[in-house]
Amino acid sequence: MTKIHLSVDIWTSPNSYLYLAVCAHFLDSNDQSYNLLIGLPEVAGHSGEHQWEALLPILKDYDIVRKIGALTGDNSGTNDTLCRTISAHLSEHEKIDWSATFWRIRCAGHFINLFVQAFMIADQDELAWIESYEEAEGNDFDGISEQKRKEYEAKFRTFGVLGKLHNVIIHIRSSPQRLKQFKLRAGRRVPLNNRTRWNSWWTMLDIALILQESVSWYISVYLDTIDKGDQLSVQDWAQLRTIHTFLEIFKSATLKLEGDHVTLDRVIYMMDLLKLHYSKSLVRYLSLFILHKVLIIFRKTFPLERCIRISELELYEVRQNLICIMRSSFRRLSIQWQLFFILAIVRCMVKDSGQRMHVINQSGTRRNSGNDIDAKPLYVLRTTLS
Repeated sequence: MTKIHLSVDIWTSPNSYLYLAVCAHFLDSNDQSYNLLIGLPEVAGHSGEHQWEALLPILKDYDIVRKIGALTGDNSGTNDTLCRTISAHLSEHEKIDWSATFWRIRCAGHFINLFVQAFMIADQDELAWIESYEEAEGNDFDGISEQKRKEYEAKFRTFGVLGKLHNVIIHIRSSPQRLKQFKLRAGRRVPLNNRTRWNSWWTMLDIALILQESVSWYISVYLDTIDKGDQLSVQDWAQLRTIHTFLEIFKSATLKLEGDHVTLDRVIYMMDLLKLHYSKSLVRYLSLFILHKVLIIFRKTFPLERCIRISELELYEVRQNLICIMRSSFRRLSIQWQLFFILAIVRCMVKDSGQRMHVINQSGTRRNSGNDIDAKPLYVLRTTLS
Protein backbone atom coordinates (compact mmCIF):
# COMPACT_ATOMS: atom_id res chain seq x y z
CA MET A 1 0.00 0.00 0.00
CA THR A 2 1.18 3.53 -0.75
CA LYS A 3 1.65 6.29 1.77
CA ILE A 4 -1.53 7.83 3.15
CA HIS A 5 -1.90 11.28 1.62
CA LEU A 6 -4.11 13.73 3.48
CA SER A 7 -6.23 16.72 2.51
CA VAL A 8 -7.56 19.01 5.22
CA ASP A 9 -9.86 21.99 5.33
CA ILE A 10 -11.74 23.88 8.04
CA TRP A 11 -15.47 24.35 7.64
CA THR A 12 -17.56 26.78 9.68
CA SER A 13 -21.05 25.54 10.49
CA PRO A 14 -24.09 27.85 10.39
CA ASN A 15 -23.98 28.03 14.18
CA SER A 16 -20.31 29.13 14.05
CA TYR A 17 -18.61 25.90 15.12
CA LEU A 18 -15.32 25.05 13.41
CA TYR A 19 -14.79 21.54 12.02
CA LEU A 20 -11.68 20.07 10.43
CA ALA A 21 -12.46 17.80 7.48
CA VAL A 22 -9.74 15.14 7.07
CA CYS A 23 -9.65 13.01 3.91
CA ALA A 24 -7.23 10.16 3.16
CA HIS A 25 -6.05 9.21 -0.33
CA PHE A 26 -4.05 6.07 -1.15
CA LEU A 27 -3.64 3.01 -3.38
CA ASP A 28 -3.91 -0.53 -2.02
CA SER A 29 -1.80 -3.51 -3.10
CA ASN A 30 -4.05 -3.96 -6.15
CA ASP A 31 -3.59 -0.35 -7.25
CA GLN A 32 -7.17 0.43 -6.30
CA SER A 33 -7.52 4.09 -5.34
CA TYR A 34 -9.36 5.20 -2.23
CA ASN A 35 -10.55 8.64 -1.18
CA LEU A 36 -12.07 8.51 2.28
CA LEU A 37 -13.34 10.97 4.85
CA ILE A 38 -11.64 9.69 8.00
CA GLY A 39 -12.54 12.45 10.42
CA LEU A 40 -14.56 15.60 11.05
CA PRO A 41 -13.50 16.74 14.53
CA GLU A 42 -14.35 20.08 16.06
CA VAL A 43 -11.32 22.35 16.14
CA ALA A 44 -10.59 25.20 18.56
CA GLY A 45 -9.25 27.60 15.93
CA HIS A 46 -7.69 28.04 12.51
CA SER A 47 -4.06 27.94 13.64
CA GLY A 48 -1.75 25.12 12.58
CA GLU A 49 -1.30 24.04 16.20
CA HIS A 50 -5.07 23.75 16.74
CA GLN A 51 -5.42 21.73 13.55
CA TRP A 52 -2.66 19.34 14.66
CA GLU A 53 -4.33 18.85 18.04
CA ALA A 54 -7.46 17.69 16.21
CA LEU A 55 -5.61 15.70 13.52
CA LEU A 56 -3.15 13.68 15.63
CA PRO A 57 -5.79 11.60 17.49
CA ILE A 58 -7.35 10.59 14.15
CA LEU A 59 -3.98 9.45 12.78
CA LYS A 60 -3.35 7.43 15.95
CA ASP A 61 -6.82 5.83 15.81
CA TYR A 62 -6.08 4.56 12.29
CA ASP A 63 -2.45 3.81 13.16
CA ILE A 64 -1.17 5.77 10.19
CA VAL A 65 1.08 8.32 11.90
CA ARG A 66 4.16 6.75 10.33
CA LYS A 67 2.50 6.43 6.92
CA ILE A 68 1.76 10.11 6.29
CA GLY A 69 2.54 11.21 2.74
CA ALA A 70 1.62 14.56 1.21
CA LEU A 71 -0.73 17.03 2.87
CA THR A 72 -3.00 19.16 0.66
CA GLY A 73 -4.59 22.33 1.99
CA ASP A 74 -5.43 25.84 0.92
CA ASN A 75 -2.87 28.61 0.57
CA SER A 76 -3.22 29.87 4.15
CA GLY A 77 -0.08 30.29 6.23
CA THR A 78 -1.75 28.26 8.99
CA ASN A 79 -1.32 25.17 6.81
CA ASP A 80 2.40 25.93 6.52
CA THR A 81 2.45 25.97 10.32
CA LEU A 82 0.56 22.68 10.40
CA CYS A 83 3.15 21.06 8.12
CA ARG A 84 6.03 22.35 10.25
CA THR A 85 4.28 20.99 13.35
CA ILE A 86 3.85 17.58 11.67
CA SER A 87 7.52 17.60 10.66
CA ALA A 88 8.66 18.41 14.20
CA HIS A 89 6.44 15.71 15.71
CA LEU A 90 7.55 12.99 13.28
CA SER A 91 11.19 13.94 13.76
CA GLU A 92 11.01 13.95 17.55
CA HIS A 93 8.65 11.03 18.24
CA GLU A 94 8.92 8.79 15.18
CA LYS A 95 12.48 9.56 13.97
CA ILE A 96 11.08 10.23 10.49
CA ASP A 97 12.44 12.98 8.24
CA TRP A 98 9.23 14.50 6.81
CA SER A 99 9.92 17.70 4.87
CA ALA A 100 7.34 20.42 5.57
CA THR A 101 8.01 22.04 2.18
CA PHE A 102 8.39 18.95 -0.02
CA TRP A 103 5.20 17.26 1.21
CA ARG A 104 3.12 20.44 1.31
CA ILE A 105 0.69 20.63 -1.66
CA ARG A 106 -1.41 23.74 -2.21
CA CYS A 107 -5.01 23.38 -3.34
CA ALA A 108 -5.25 24.43 -7.00
CA GLY A 109 -8.85 25.57 -6.65
CA HIS A 110 -7.90 27.80 -3.74
CA PHE A 111 -5.04 29.62 -5.42
CA ILE A 112 -7.19 30.15 -8.53
CA ASN A 113 -9.73 31.66 -6.14
CA LEU A 114 -7.06 33.95 -4.65
CA PHE A 115 -5.90 35.05 -8.08
CA VAL A 116 -9.35 36.03 -9.30
CA GLN A 117 -10.22 37.54 -5.93
CA ALA A 118 -7.18 39.80 -6.32
CA PHE A 119 -8.52 40.79 -9.76
CA MET A 120 -11.88 41.84 -8.31
CA ILE A 121 -10.94 43.08 -4.81
CA ALA A 122 -8.14 45.60 -4.40
CA ASP A 123 -6.68 44.70 -0.99
CA GLN A 124 -7.27 43.14 2.41
CA ASP A 125 -9.02 46.27 3.66
CA GLU A 126 -11.63 45.90 0.94
CA LEU A 127 -11.99 42.21 1.75
CA ALA A 128 -12.44 43.01 5.45
CA TRP A 129 -15.07 45.60 4.55
CA ILE A 130 -16.99 43.04 2.45
CA GLU A 131 -16.81 40.65 5.42
CA SER A 132 -18.41 43.23 7.73
CA TYR A 133 -21.03 43.95 5.08
CA GLU A 134 -21.95 40.28 4.70
CA GLU A 135 -22.26 39.95 8.45
CA ALA A 136 -24.83 42.75 8.40
CA GLU A 137 -26.51 41.20 5.37
CA GLY A 138 -26.69 37.82 7.14
CA ASN A 139 -28.63 39.53 9.93
CA ASP A 140 -31.04 40.99 7.34
CA PHE A 141 -29.56 44.44 8.09
CA ASP A 142 -31.20 44.49 11.52
CA GLY A 143 -30.41 47.75 13.24
CA ILE A 144 -28.82 49.20 10.08
CA SER A 145 -29.96 52.73 9.33
CA GLU A 146 -30.92 53.94 5.88
CA GLN A 147 -27.85 56.14 5.91
CA LYS A 148 -25.66 53.07 6.51
CA ARG A 149 -27.35 51.26 3.62
CA LYS A 150 -26.56 54.18 1.33
CA GLU A 151 -22.93 54.03 2.46
CA TYR A 152 -22.83 50.31 1.61
CA GLU A 153 -24.24 51.01 -1.84
CA ALA A 154 -21.74 53.82 -2.46
CA LYS A 155 -18.85 51.59 -1.42
CA PHE A 156 -19.93 48.79 -3.76
CA ARG A 157 -20.23 51.37 -6.52
CA THR A 158 -16.47 51.94 -6.24
CA PHE A 159 -16.02 48.30 -7.33
CA GLY A 160 -17.09 49.34 -10.83
CA VAL A 161 -19.77 47.63 -12.90
CA LEU A 162 -19.72 44.50 -10.72
CA GLY A 163 -20.55 46.64 -7.69
CA LYS A 164 -23.35 48.36 -9.59
CA LEU A 165 -24.78 44.97 -10.58
CA HIS A 166 -24.52 43.84 -6.95
CA ASN A 167 -26.54 46.86 -5.81
CA VAL A 168 -29.24 46.15 -8.39
CA ILE A 169 -29.52 42.52 -7.26
CA ILE A 170 -29.72 43.69 -3.62
CA HIS A 171 -32.53 46.05 -4.64
CA ILE A 172 -34.42 43.17 -6.24
CA ARG A 173 -34.00 40.82 -3.29
CA SER A 174 -34.60 43.35 -0.52
CA SER A 175 -38.36 43.28 -1.08
CA PRO A 176 -40.47 40.09 -1.34
CA GLN A 177 -42.85 41.87 -3.71
CA ARG A 178 -40.07 43.07 -6.01
CA LEU A 179 -38.40 39.66 -5.95
CA LYS A 180 -41.67 37.94 -6.87
CA GLN A 181 -42.23 40.45 -9.66
CA PHE A 182 -38.74 39.84 -11.05
CA LYS A 183 -39.11 36.04 -10.86
CA LEU A 184 -42.39 36.22 -12.76
CA ARG A 185 -40.61 38.15 -15.51
CA ALA A 186 -37.27 36.28 -15.57
CA GLY A 187 -38.31 32.83 -14.38
CA ARG A 188 -35.69 32.74 -11.62
CA ARG A 189 -33.69 34.95 -9.27
CA VAL A 190 -30.10 36.15 -9.68
CA PRO A 191 -27.81 34.68 -6.99
CA LEU A 192 -25.76 36.97 -4.77
CA ASN A 193 -21.99 37.03 -4.52
CA ASN A 194 -19.99 36.39 -1.32
CA ARG A 195 -16.48 37.22 -0.20
CA THR A 196 -15.23 33.65 0.28
CA ARG A 197 -15.50 32.30 -3.26
CA TRP A 198 -15.04 34.31 -6.43
CA ASN A 199 -17.19 31.70 -8.20
CA SER A 200 -20.21 33.31 -6.55
CA TRP A 201 -19.35 36.63 -8.25
CA TRP A 202 -19.00 34.81 -11.58
CA THR A 203 -22.30 32.97 -11.09
CA MET A 204 -24.07 36.25 -10.30
CA LEU A 205 -22.54 37.79 -13.42
CA ASP A 206 -23.27 34.75 -15.60
CA ILE A 207 -26.97 34.58 -14.63
CA ALA A 208 -27.36 38.37 -14.87
CA LEU A 209 -26.06 38.33 -18.45
CA ILE A 210 -28.44 35.51 -19.34
CA LEU A 211 -31.28 37.55 -17.81
CA GLN A 212 -30.02 40.90 -19.12
CA GLU A 213 -33.35 41.78 -20.71
CA SER A 214 -35.20 41.14 -17.44
CA VAL A 215 -32.66 43.04 -15.34
CA SER A 216 -32.79 46.01 -17.73
CA TRP A 217 -36.58 45.89 -17.62
CA TYR A 218 -36.53 45.88 -13.83
CA ILE A 219 -34.19 48.91 -13.75
CA SER A 220 -36.50 50.79 -16.13
CA VAL A 221 -39.49 50.04 -13.88
CA TYR A 222 -37.74 51.19 -10.69
CA LEU A 223 -35.81 54.19 -12.02
CA ASP A 224 -37.13 56.31 -9.17
CA THR A 225 -35.85 54.03 -6.38
CA ILE A 226 -32.63 52.67 -7.89
CA ASP A 227 -29.76 55.11 -7.45
CA LYS A 228 -28.75 56.75 -10.72
CA GLY A 229 -25.18 55.54 -10.19
CA ASP A 230 -26.38 51.92 -10.20
CA GLN A 231 -28.45 52.07 -13.38
CA LEU A 232 -26.63 49.88 -15.88
CA SER A 233 -26.04 51.45 -19.28
CA VAL A 234 -25.26 49.73 -22.58
CA GLN A 235 -21.57 50.42 -21.94
CA ASP A 236 -21.85 48.85 -18.48
CA TRP A 237 -23.33 45.67 -19.94
CA ALA A 238 -20.49 45.59 -22.48
CA GLN A 239 -17.96 45.81 -19.64
CA LEU A 240 -19.74 43.04 -17.76
CA ARG A 241 -19.53 40.82 -20.84
CA THR A 242 -15.80 41.58 -21.13
CA ILE A 243 -15.25 40.64 -17.48
CA HIS A 244 -17.33 37.48 -17.97
CA THR A 245 -15.21 36.46 -20.96
CA PHE A 246 -11.99 37.05 -19.02
CA LEU A 247 -13.17 35.05 -15.98
CA GLU A 248 -14.81 32.18 -17.86
CA ILE A 249 -11.57 30.24 -18.32
CA PHE A 250 -10.89 30.44 -14.57
CA LYS A 251 -14.31 28.96 -13.90
CA SER A 252 -13.58 26.14 -16.36
CA ALA A 253 -10.16 25.53 -14.81
CA THR A 254 -11.68 25.28 -11.34
CA LEU A 255 -14.15 22.64 -12.55
CA LYS A 256 -11.43 20.72 -14.42
CA LEU A 257 -9.31 20.51 -11.26
CA GLU A 258 -12.10 19.17 -9.05
CA GLY A 259 -12.74 15.53 -8.28
CA ASP A 260 -10.86 12.41 -7.20
CA HIS A 261 -8.94 11.69 -10.40
CA VAL A 262 -7.11 14.96 -11.02
CA THR A 263 -3.39 14.36 -11.53
CA LEU A 264 -0.44 16.71 -11.13
CA ASP A 265 0.20 16.86 -14.88
CA ARG A 266 -3.33 18.24 -15.42
CA VAL A 267 -2.75 20.89 -12.75
CA ILE A 268 0.53 22.02 -14.35
CA TYR A 269 -1.04 22.08 -17.81
CA MET A 270 -3.98 24.13 -16.52
CA MET A 271 -1.65 26.61 -14.81
CA ASP A 272 0.20 27.10 -18.10
CA LEU A 273 -3.11 27.78 -19.87
CA LEU A 274 -4.15 30.32 -17.25
CA LYS A 275 -0.79 32.06 -17.44
CA LEU A 276 -1.05 32.26 -21.24
CA HIS A 277 -4.62 33.57 -21.02
CA TYR A 278 -3.59 36.24 -18.52
CA SER A 279 -0.57 37.32 -20.60
CA LYS A 280 -2.61 37.60 -23.80
CA SER A 281 -5.36 39.53 -22.04
CA LEU A 282 -2.83 41.89 -20.48
CA VAL A 283 -1.20 42.63 -23.84
CA ARG A 284 -4.55 43.05 -25.58
CA TYR A 285 -6.16 45.44 -23.13
CA LEU A 286 -2.98 47.33 -22.21
CA SER A 287 -2.18 48.02 -25.86
CA LEU A 288 -5.75 49.20 -26.50
CA PHE A 289 -5.60 51.41 -23.42
CA ILE A 290 -2.31 53.01 -24.54
CA LEU A 291 -3.65 53.44 -28.06
CA HIS A 292 -6.78 55.08 -26.71
CA LYS A 293 -4.83 57.56 -24.55
CA VAL A 294 -2.27 58.38 -27.22
CA LEU A 295 -4.84 59.15 -29.87
CA ILE A 296 -6.90 61.31 -27.54
CA ILE A 297 -3.79 63.45 -27.00
CA PHE A 298 -3.05 63.38 -30.74
CA ARG A 299 -6.57 64.56 -31.51
CA LYS A 300 -6.15 67.53 -29.17
CA THR A 301 -2.71 68.36 -30.58
CA PHE A 302 -3.26 68.28 -34.34
CA PRO A 303 -6.09 69.63 -36.56
CA LEU A 304 -8.25 66.75 -37.78
CA GLU A 305 -10.73 66.54 -40.59
CA ARG A 306 -12.20 63.16 -39.83
CA CYS A 307 -12.64 60.71 -37.04
CA ILE A 308 -12.32 56.92 -37.07
CA ARG A 309 -13.73 54.52 -34.50
CA ILE A 310 -12.09 51.17 -34.07
CA SER A 311 -13.63 48.47 -36.19
CA GLU A 312 -12.39 45.19 -37.55
CA LEU A 313 -14.27 45.38 -40.84
CA GLU A 314 -12.21 48.31 -42.10
CA LEU A 315 -8.90 47.26 -40.60
CA TYR A 316 -6.98 47.84 -43.82
CA GLU A 317 -8.20 51.43 -44.18
CA VAL A 318 -7.44 52.27 -40.58
CA ARG A 319 -3.95 50.85 -40.91
CA GLN A 320 -3.34 52.98 -43.99
CA ASN A 321 -4.63 56.09 -42.27
CA LEU A 322 -2.36 55.50 -39.29
CA ILE A 323 0.57 55.19 -41.67
CA CYS A 324 -0.47 58.52 -43.20
CA ILE A 325 -0.50 60.04 -39.72
CA MET A 326 2.98 58.75 -39.10
CA ARG A 327 4.32 60.07 -42.40
CA SER A 328 2.81 63.54 -42.06
CA SER A 329 3.52 64.12 -38.36
CA PHE A 330 6.48 61.93 -37.42
CA ARG A 331 9.03 64.71 -37.39
CA ARG A 332 6.95 66.88 -35.06
CA LEU A 333 6.63 64.20 -32.36
CA SER A 334 9.10 63.46 -29.58
CA ILE A 335 10.85 60.10 -29.41
CA GLN A 336 8.45 58.87 -26.69
CA TRP A 337 5.38 59.63 -28.79
CA GLN A 338 6.99 58.06 -31.85
CA LEU A 339 7.33 54.82 -29.91
CA PHE A 340 3.72 55.04 -28.81
CA PHE A 341 2.52 55.46 -32.39
CA ILE A 342 4.67 52.54 -33.52
CA LEU A 343 2.89 50.47 -30.88
CA ALA A 344 -0.45 51.76 -32.15
CA ILE A 345 0.29 50.67 -35.72
CA VAL A 346 1.53 47.27 -34.58
CA ARG A 347 -1.64 46.83 -32.55
CA CYS A 348 -3.83 47.64 -35.55
CA MET A 349 -2.01 45.03 -37.60
CA VAL A 350 -3.06 42.28 -35.18
CA LYS A 351 -5.88 40.38 -36.86
CA ASP A 352 -7.66 39.20 -33.73
CA SER A 353 -8.06 42.65 -32.21
CA GLY A 354 -11.72 41.91 -31.57
CA GLN A 355 -12.57 45.60 -31.92
CA ARG A 356 -15.04 47.04 -34.41
CA MET A 357 -14.17 50.02 -36.58
CA HIS A 358 -16.57 52.43 -38.14
CA VAL A 359 -15.41 55.32 -40.28
CA ILE A 360 -17.36 58.39 -39.33
CA ASN A 361 -17.49 61.59 -41.35
CA GLN A 362 -18.03 65.04 -39.85
CA SER A 363 -21.80 64.67 -39.84
CA GLY A 364 -21.55 61.41 -37.86
CA THR A 365 -22.85 59.08 -40.58
CA ARG A 366 -21.11 55.83 -41.38
CA ARG A 367 -19.08 55.75 -44.59
CA ASN A 368 -19.30 52.68 -46.81
CA SER A 369 -16.25 50.46 -46.58
CA GLY A 370 -14.44 49.51 -49.74
CA ASN A 371 -11.12 49.44 -51.48
CA ASP A 372 -11.15 53.16 -52.24
CA ILE A 373 -8.76 54.81 -49.81
CA ASP A 374 -9.28 58.48 -49.08
CA ALA A 375 -6.18 60.45 -50.02
CA LYS A 376 -6.52 62.92 -47.17
CA PRO A 377 -3.96 61.86 -44.56
CA LEU A 378 -5.12 63.42 -41.29
CA TYR A 379 -7.27 61.02 -39.28
CA VAL A 380 -7.44 59.89 -35.67
CA LEU A 381 -8.26 56.48 -34.32
CA ARG A 382 -10.64 56.65 -31.35
CA THR A 383 -11.17 53.44 -29.41
CA THR A 384 -14.36 52.46 -27.71
CA LEU A 385 -13.21 50.20 -24.91
CA SER A 386 -15.61 47.80 -23.28
